Amino acid sequence: MKCKTIYFLLLCMTSVLSVAQPPAGYYAGADGKGERTLKAALKEIIANHTKIRYANLWKAYEKVDYVQNVTNSAGNYKVYDYYSSQDFFFNGDGSAVSGMNKEHVAPQSWWGKGTSINVGCDLIQVIPSEAKANNAKGNYPLGVVTGTVSFSNDCVKTGRGSNGKLVFEPCDEYKGDFARIYFYVATCYPDVEWRDVGDVECAFTQEDYPTLKSDFIALLLRWHRQDPVCQWEQTRNDRAYEQQKNRNPFVDYPELAEFIWGDRMTDAFHLDGSDDQEKNLPTFDLTYEVLTAYNEPFTILESAITGGPATLTVTPAEAATVSGLTVTPVYAGALRVTVSTAATSQYLEGSEDFTLSVSQPEPQGGGKVLEYQGVLFDETFSGCTGTGGNDAQFTGNVASNKMTMIGASRNTDEEWGESATVYSGDACMRFGSSGGEGSFQTLAIPLVGRGKLTFRAAGWGSGTNKLTVTATGGTLDGNTAITLTNSSWEDYSIDITGAAGALVLTFKGKRGFVDDVMVCSNETSDEFLAETVTLNEDGLATFASHYTLDVSGAGDYSVWRAVAVRDGALLLRPVTGIVAAGTPLILRGEADATLSLPTTDAEATAYPDPLLTALLAPTVVWAGEYMGLDGERFMPIEDECAILETEQAILSMDQLEEADGNTALSLLFVPEGDVNADGQVTVTDIAALIDIIMENTVPDAFTAAVADLNGDGEITVTDVSALISLIMEQ
Repeated sequence: MKCKTIYFLLLCMTSVLSVAQPPAGYYAGADGKGERTLKAALKEIIANHTKIRYANLWKAYEKVDYVQNVTNSAGNYKVYDYYSSQDFFFNGDGSAVSGMNKEHVAPQSWWGKGTSINVGCDLIQVIPSEAKANNAKGNYPLGVVTGTVSFSNDCVKTGRGSNGKLVFEPCDEYKGDFARIYFYVATCYPDVEWRDVGDVECAFTQEDYPTLKSDFIALLLRWHRQDPVCQWEQTRNDRAYEQQKNRNPFVDYPELAEFIWGDRMTDAFHLDGSDDQEKNLPTFDLTYEVLTAYNEPFTILESAITGGPATLTVTPAEAATVSGLTVTPVYAGALRVTVSTAATSQYLEGSEDFTLSVSQPEPQGGGKVLEYQGVLFDETFSGCTGTGGNDAQFTGNVASNKMTMIGASRNTDEEWGESATVYSGDACMRFGSSGGEGSFQTLAIPLVGRGKLTFRAAGWGSGTNKLTVTATGGTLDGNTAITLTNSSWEDYSIDITGAAGALVLTFKGKRGFVDDVMVCSNETSDEFLAETVTLNEDGLATFASHYTLDVSGAGDYSVWRAVAVRDGALLLRPVTGIVAAGTPLILRGEADATLSLPTTDAEATAYPDPLLTALLAPTVVWAGEYMGLDGERFMPIEDECAILETEQAILSMDQLEEADGNTALSLLFVPEGDVNADGQVTVTDIAALIDIIMENTVPDAFTAAVADLNGDGEITVTDVSALISLIMEQ
């Protein structure tokens, strides 16, 4: 009788057989997946485990590899040994057992970095073994010995296989056990730098899938099928989980090997054992082109989806906040929303996309200087308990009570968005650690225009600790990359501009505390503000203001609007006087100049049907949809998904004639009265204007803009008089 059978009988005599039970939800991420995606999902589940130092493995073995109720005269348990049927007993103090080694089932010479990395000290694949058998095995791979046997006992043997290379062959009762350990290593460690060693062939390759070489896959699957999971493997898997906090999934669900490498690679694995062929496809009754307003929540009805539990994702992710089946845009433009459903016993997993078209926010009009008064967000963290800073009592101690700040369920004053691992301090928020950054994020704050962010912050521990504050749905003007003062509170104030009703703030950094986060809205004063615009190296910029502009006094720059596209050029007409908020403009001046454009609440000129599109919020555009100013030309925006800043202007590709294609458009600045667009205002323009009047046809956009000199909406002889007067004044 072989050794495994003996141990199996001992287990039967001392305990009732039970099936290994993974923790509830442990394998949820693998449900409904197949082949390489299933393998990748399992890696995510098992790879982030507790690392046991190689030197401490014997201590772990005493808790994992003992044979229940089989002890020596000193009361120490018998060691379960895959490599021989000799009797070895633990020492009871965590020290090495004489005559035994710590054996790497996947030899450590195959990766060359010893026991310093996880695979070298993984409790599931580094097991106790009889020393002579371990030395005989060396770094040989699993295989069938067909030639001369170089070592043999009643459990294992070594020798040459059918390919003439040295191999290690366990007895039949253990072949499935070793195969499942190989499956585990291939799944948990695909990114190890696997390599052959001389004439010895490594069974693994450094790739996500399949990771095992094809000839080894066939061998391992055969052994896996012939030697099913036994009670000892289940027991060891449970015990190893208690020490290392991960499991061998091929012991818990042996069929996984078939879904990843075997006969069911085209099927999806389900925890409940159901078959996809018996399941229904999910259905989606979605509107594919949906229009919603900026910061206006859009909700998908549950009745529109037939299938498993549904979740939403938005591309780009920062363009909206998502809560359940509701999307609240914080960017304008075309957002791609993906509705995904999970697999269930009745339905396959599935997903479907649609475009959420988000309109630009309305411009605000008059541009009075703002005074910060109304409070829109006020967080004191007064409901958070733990050690650490609190107002003037900051101590710098490490905070306790790990928490995730989502919603208002953690006794906070305000609602918060997604966060990484954070901790509650004593009435403040602790974030990050020496090992990594932490972050926390507000939900949308209904700030419009300008406002002010104030908060207190301090570092804890030693070293240089930093905090970064970022915003979507608005711009932060001030120091947003802060070096914290350890063990001492400092007050910070940051101005907010360009907010359009859905401001989201993110705090991120290592080893810090934050308290008293406040966002104030504004009230107008009697003083008008000025918009600041920086021209590019060609002296140009596009601009669209939230406020009414007064450009009547422009001296060191000129203001233009686009009126037509003709012959590969964007034709521009001058703009003077009071310009309505939200008007898309092109500014022209000295290279790299910074301009100051005054705002006003005076009555403004609203130009009809602007050719350019004004961006009054951060906006998502996709490749091939728009052109933007690049140097001194308008060029197609080629990024697959571009996020454009607010207060600029772009040109829709739909505005181009077919002959213009996707080529660049030069800028043609047409002065007042230049009817024939030759760059000069002369008597030839009078003749051109008379011809337009005599033709008595509906003029194109450019002609209508350039020939209506008196601005009455008609092209008549009165415009000829206006043009003559203009020429005489030159």
